Amino acid sequence: MLSSRTAFWLWRVLGDGFHVTRTNIEKIPLGMSLFGPDERGRLAKLGQAMWQEAKISPLVSNNRSRFSLAFPNSETSLRREVDTLIAVAAELPSGFSDALDTIVNSVIAAEPLGRFHASLSEDVAA
Repeated sequence: MLSSRTAFWLWRVLGDGFHVTRTNIEKIPLGMSLFGPDERGRLAKLGQAMWQEAKISPLVSNNRSRFSLAFPNSETSLRREVDTLIAVAAELPSGFSDALDTIVNSVIAAEPLGRFHASLSEDVAA
């Protein structure tokens, strides 16, 4: 569930949108008690499949000679299926998935705009 877009949205709403702390995780108002045995089994299989996808292309960062690894959780049908399971179990409105798309895309999209983009291109060319 923590790799879902729902959890991402809740982290942005309930947390600071930067740090992932124990408190952030504990604030998530969704628990495994929402799910029956079949749904819990499906979540476990989806989580395993998402981990298999993510670990194919780890991101290595070097910050002041300290290396760290990150495992991207790109948008996949697996992640959407987790969100669907959560939405059904939590009885969320039918348009919730579309709203998640809008919210998540607005946060992760990094597109230079107008004049900034032009001045950045000029600085790079110089």
